Amino acid sequence: MKKYFLMIFLPSVVLVGIVLLIFYVSFTRIEGKILEKNEIRVVQFQSEIMHKALNSIVSDLLFLSGQTILQKLAKEKKATSRKIVANEYLSFSKNKRTYDQIRFLDMNGTEIVRVNFNHGQPRIVLAEALQNKAKRHYFENTLQRKRGDVFISPFDLNLENGEIENPAKPVIRFGTPVFDGANQKSGIVILNYLGAEMLQQLERLSEGSLGQFVLLNSKGQWLKGLNPEDDWGFIYKKKTMQALDDSFPDAWRQINQAGSGQFYTAKGLFTFETILKPLSDFDSNLSGSHSWKVVSYVPPELLNTRFHQFLSGLLIIYGLLSIGLALLSWYLATVLMHRKTEALKRQQTEKDLKLSLQEKVVLLQEIHHRVKNNLQVISSLLKIQARYIEDKETLAIFQESKDRIHAMSAIHETLYQSDDLANIHTKDYIKKLVDNLFLSYGLDEIVSIIEVQDIPLRVDDAISCGLIINELVSNSLKYAFSGVQKGKITIMMSMNADGKILLTVSDNGVGLPENLDITTNKTMGLRLVHLMVDELQGDIQVDKHKGTQFQIQFVLTQPVVASNSQE
Repeated sequence: MKKYFLMIFLPSVVLVGIVLLIFYVSFTRIEGKILEKNEIRVVQFQSEIMHKALNSIVSDLLFLSGQTILQKLAKEKKATSRKIVANEYLSFSKNKRTYDQIRFLDMNGTEIVRVNFNHGQPRIVLAEALQNKAKRHYFENTLQRKRGDVFISPFDLNLENGEIENPAKPVIRFGTPVFDGANQKSGIVILNYLGAEMLQQLERLSEGSLGQFVLLNSKGQWLKGLNPEDDWGFIYKKKTMQALDDSFPDAWRQINQAGSGQFYTAKGLFTFETILKPLSDFDSNLSGSHSWKVVSYVPPELLNTRFHQFLSGLLIIYGLLSIGLALLSWYLATVLMHRKTEALKRQQTEKDLKLSLQEKVVLLQEIHHRVKNNLQVISSLLKIQARYIEDKETLAIFQESKDRIHAMSAIHETLYQSDDLANIHTKDYIKKLVDNLFLSYGLDEIVSIIEVQDIPLRVDDAISCGLIINELVSNSLKYAFSGVQKGKITIMMSMNADGKILLTVSDNGVGLPENLDITTNKTMGLRLVHLMVDELQGDIQVDKHKGTQFQIQFVLTQPVVASNSQE
């Protein structure tokens, strides 16, 4: 039982395991490709959003710097001109709501007009509150630009009186020079862009990604880090984690050397794009050697968790399938074991039956042999006894009895020598019977003609036919050829399509007397013939012309289908 169970269960469970393993490997590959493409799509989208925002800022800056009123204000510095510019800046701030400050500075770095966003309530700064920014890096860098050039500052936190403004206010400063009618510089326009909204928008876009959104400056320093405490770490000097290189040196080397890409390290999946030329839609030149890196980072824990969840599901399925296969294998093993047991029982039963049949065959052969021997003993006794009989009639009776005994003995001899102990094959039996009669009467001038089909008869039917042939042939040999030197006796036996058997015994002798009625004749031979015909449930007809012919017709009793005793 255990052997059959293992033969069925082990290959089945291994096959299912291989199929699930192939499915898992295929899933991880396909899911990995989907993840990679999704990260690339999100990062590219974030890059496009940032490019559009920067392009829009540069467009606003160039629009403001090209106003004619600025030239008049820079030259005359009249209050009316200042008021006009201030009101336009105020309206612009209210509409855009993305600039913390909009300023116009003269050639000395003094603020002529400044509008503060003021946390959503834009206002014009009074003249006495305006400051000189001549020593600020953005003033110096912008003033050196040519017509149409734009200076972009680093992305950092706004300072007020030398201190980081609280709450922190991420800004990017955009500046461009203003030229008068003589193509001479008359000042600069500065826009302080509020970067918090753009960071929030990029953060929202990353929600469609498995990775974490990271924004780096050109030095790889955190603008938006993996953790809130990492944000702007290079500005807050006390923070220990100031750049990507501090945590992922291998990743930063690859990001720093390429404009965009995607790669795996031992610490996860990195996807990045570089924001380097935001003003692709304009002919102006950008300066400031500042670029930003939009990065998506998928830690190995997220990758492994995603795949481990799927693997756990597969293992549960595998476990359930294994239990099902075990139950099915046990059932099939039980069926196979039952069939094998039944087959062994059937083989043993067949073996016992064959052995029993062989024993019965041997026994039947022995019985037929003994019966034949006993009949031969009786026949020999009759022969011995006949030697002491002088009366011819009595001697004839003894001879007829001996022939009848021989007819029955021949049946048992044939069965003893045959493989079929249930049926007699008539052709050989009748030939032996007739040959013995001719030998017994010693009439060499009389010949026998035997035309017999080899029809299998049951033993009882064969004995009846044998006794009929014995009596009729004996009568022909004794009476049909008195005073005749030559003659013939014909024995024919055939079966028609209806299963009826026709037995004919005829001679060309002197024939029966005309007044002889065989139905009322009381001689032993003819009475025995009628008795055997009745035993066969047949009928008999006699033809007395040109000798004598007896025709016996009876229905064949279905022969017994016997097994071959030699198997």
